[in-house]
Amino acid sequence: AIEKTLLPENAQRLGIDKKICSENLALLQSNPHIADVVSEVFQQDREFDNKGNVDAMLYASFFSFDDKKAFGKIRKSSPEKLVGLNLSVSDKRFNELFFRYRARNFPETLTTKEHLQWQAHKQAVFEPIKSDYFSNLDSFTEQYEGDEKNLHIIESLSKYAKTIVT
Repeated sequence: AIEKTLLPENAQRLGIDKKICSENLALLQSNPHIADVVSEVFQQDREFDNKGNVDAMLYASFFSFDDKKAFGKIRKSSPEKLVGLNLSVSDKRFNELFFRYRARNFPETLTTKEHLQWQAHKQAVFEPIKSDYFSNLDSFTEQYEGDEKNLHIIESLSKYAKTIVT
């Protein structure tokens, strides 16, 4: 875009440094091969293993307008009403996503069978990474010794993770 189209107040609001942008433009203009490399990188097909992981599948495609309207009903419903909520949604990911939404945010709404299903899911996802995760938190605790702000964040992450894996 033409530099004149970016008003100073918009640059400030968006955190854009016009001097750095000008320097980057000069760098790109003096090294045209960079554009070819960047273009090639973004044209490569990337394969993601999203099979069975509806959370990761969120980034594979967008929901339809009608489905999004149905999601609004979910957000407006009380936890007790989520269980009996009957929505017409065309996206195949919905049932599993809705189940995980309830499990994460309103576990008290789960049936015994759903609770067991949620426990099995958490076990399958988190067990393989649990020890590395907590080991990393221990390392961060040592690294940020004396830094109350970061230690509070690390402790919060640890407490939250323990609620998930137990």
